[in-house]
Amino acid sequence: MNFLARISGRMTFLGEGRTRRVFLSRSGKYVVKIPLNGEGEHANFIEARDFSLNRFLGQEKLARCREVCLNGKWCLVMERVYPASIEENLPSWADFVDCRQVGYTRRKNLVAYDWAS
Repeated sequence: MNFLARISGRMTFLGEGRTRRVFLSRSGKYVVKIPLNGEGEHANFIEARDFSLNRFLGQEKLARCREVCLNGKWCLVMERVYPASIEENLPSWADFVDCRQVGYTRRKNLVAYDWAS
């Protein structure tokens, strides 16, 4: 059984993009972004790097995340974010996030959850 099939049996599938497949952890507090190709691995790296840099700079506009190696793949574990409504009046910085992929954490903080191209 391959890695994605094993993960699928342990977590809830949320969706798939061009470069990554996303699963919800059993606790419901985190999502795991599994790369489907080199671009997905790069996107995971970019999001983990950007979060660390923004946290260091005191900016809290990105969802908390970190890279983890699962079965030889660099995956991203990210806090779960509940997407904001399209009709919602959002701050101007949300316009600079691809497709306005922003939402709210459990603590009600507005953050970007998918910002790597």
